[in-house]
Amino acid sequence: MLFWIGAVALVGVVTLLLSSGSARAIPDQNDYIVIGTETWDWVSDPDGIVVINGTLWVWPGASLTIDGITVAFNNTWNGTAEVPPANGVSRIQVMGTLDLMNGAQITTNASYWYNAYVYAGATGSWTNSWFWNVGPSSGGIAISSDGIFIDTMIIQNPASHGISFFGTTLNILNSNLSSNAGDGIRVVGASGTFTVNVIGSTLSANGGNGIAALGPMDRFYLNVTGSSLNSNWNGVYVDWTTTSVDLSLTGSVLNGNANSALWSGGSGGPMNVILSSTLLDNSGSTGVYLGWASGPATVTFSSSSVSGSGGHGVYVDGTSGDLIFTAGGSTFDGNQLTGVNLNFINGGASVSFIASSASANNVNGMRVGDVNTGDLTLTVVGSTFDFNGYYGLEIGAVNAGDLAATILTSSISGNGQSGFQGDGLVVWWVAGSVGLLVDGTTVDGNYGNNVFLSEVGWNAWVGIADSSLNGSGNDGLEVSSVYNGNVTVTVDPTSIDGNANSGIYISSVYAGWVNVTVVDSSVSVNGDSGIYVDYVNGNLLLSITGSGVNGNAGTNVYVDSVYGSAWIFLTDSSASNSLSGDGLYVGYVSGDLVIAIDPSRVDNNNGNGIYISSADTSLYVSITDSSVSGSNPTNLLGCTPVSTNHSRPLSSVVKAYGRERSSEGAAHSLTSLVLGSSRPR
Repeated sequence: MLFWIGAVALVGVVTLLLSSGSARAIPDQNDYIVIGTETWDWVSDPDGIVVINGTLWVWPGASLTIDGITVAFNNTWNGTAEVPPANGVSRIQVMGTLDLMNGAQITTNASYWYNAYVYAGATGSWTNSWFWNVGPSSGGIAISSDGIFIDTMIIQNPASHGISFFGTTLNILNSNLSSNAGDGIRVVGASGTFTVNVIGSTLSANGGNGIAALGPMDRFYLNVTGSSLNSNWNGVYVDWTTTSVDLSLTGSVLNGNANSALWSGGSGGPMNVILSSTLLDNSGSTGVYLGWASGPATVTFSSSSVSGSGGHGVYVDGTSGDLIFTAGGSTFDGNQLTGVNLNFINGGASVSFIASSASANNVNGMRVGDVNTGDLTLTVVGSTFDFNGYYGLEIGAVNAGDLAATILTSSISGNGQSGFQGDGLVVWWVAGSVGLLVDGTTVDGNYGNNVFLSEVGWNAWVGIADSSLNGSGNDGLEVSSVYNGNVTVTVDPTSIDGNANSGIYISSVYAGWVNVTVVDSSVSVNGDSGIYVDYVNGNLLLSITGSGVNGNAGTNVYVDSVYGSAWIFLTDSSASNSLSGDGLYVGYVSGDLVIAIDPSRVDNNNGNGIYISSADTSLYVSITDSSVSGSNPTNLLGCTPVSTNHSRPLSSVVKAYGRERSSEGAAHSLTSLVLGSSRPR
């Protein structure tokens, strides 16, 4: 059993033993050299302490076992008087075998760069013992050997690092390297591959880092399992690997570090980071910082937390290859900046966010930006991005590829808490094409738009299914500024109600057609239009089936500035009860205009039921078994129909919530064909 004795108590014991004169002292001003096999224990030293005033050497091939007693260095004691070491050096240097066991304690009181040095090729088993440096500038332990087994040790140095490691493989089990003035473990690199395994250990309250690896080194592998690295400057710090870095943290706690829980930068090749069942919370700055990787990067969070940080939760800042980022069952909440920030990826990116949370951050929930040379694939399932200061989920600057984004059974709501017009889901500037599916997801009550897609180089496909996009401070869904391709928007079935501006807003499609399909949905009670389509430099197909577009403050369905032909179908639907606009407004269409309403309701609107401004080529309007009413049921401004027939329909008409029989004179059946009509200029 390892006894965790306080430093003051230990120094007091050493002082008492020395002043009593009972300790075996080695008063030689020079060195003591072990050249054979020696055991120092309670049999050889019944008083339990050996005082060494010079340097203790364990020679190559020699073996020293310290079993349960204390060995004190540089206490300047020969039994009666002070005797300083002849060369001013009092420390332990191991080139053979050094074993520590059963509560052995080594204390040093010198001011050297390293008070213990274990050379390459040395061996030893250090178990259930204590290495304590009490000098004002003691240098700690330097290990250049891979042959030291460390288990259940306390290593403390109030003046410098606990262990400085120059070998290639270091294993630390069930030990405590805390309260060192520098790093708990400091790996000093050179060419070659370095591996550090820390299991069941505590490296906390160090003035430097819990674990630090300083290059240049070729490759660095770190495995931390079941350990605590709390209240250091950084929990883990890795800098400058020329080939690759692999970091794995499992079942560990890295909380309350002054800078970062995990900081890694400057990889000269691939970077692989796996964090499983690990807490990395309450860092003073960014929780997990993963800097430039001169190669691809794979980052995985599983059942972990990076929350409450003073900067970003997770910040991946630069790769020269592809990024694969996966979060499963993890939380990135309450950080001062963004929960997850993935930035400057000089390759493609694949991002998966499953059953995780990035909420209540002061800036964004998650941001993926500056994907510079490849495609971006984003998959979100069962996750939350709620109540962030700016955006819930931001995708920006896919500069040379396509975006494929799938959002399933998630929540992106209440964002923009800072008062900034933050959107729920925002996608801006994709050089290629966009495919965006939102299914089974709540995107409600965001300060700006609930879903915002803008600046797309080629085609844009948006599917909204079994979701809600309600109560935003701007539009429920906006698609705008599509430069060189087509736009397809499918809504089925979804509610897009109560937004401060429009429910669905599609604008500025500069060189392609637009296809909007709304099925079994509600786009109602919005502050402006229900559906607003404006400026399409191509053809438009708008189909509304089994849906209600009702009670909007402006026009329920608004179409204008179509520089091509337009087909508008209203089937088993309603566009009724607008507060200050029309049921259906169609402004300028440069080509043919076809409107078919069957059987639906376009009634009780404050303005016109249907208002058609002009069509430059031909106009065809078919209203069958439907109810159309308003200040003018059907107003064809600038258009002169060849024939117009009004009659009571034989079948029922449609209200917002189902069919009912029409009353006498309440419905219209109209078929109009106008050839060569033109808009006044």
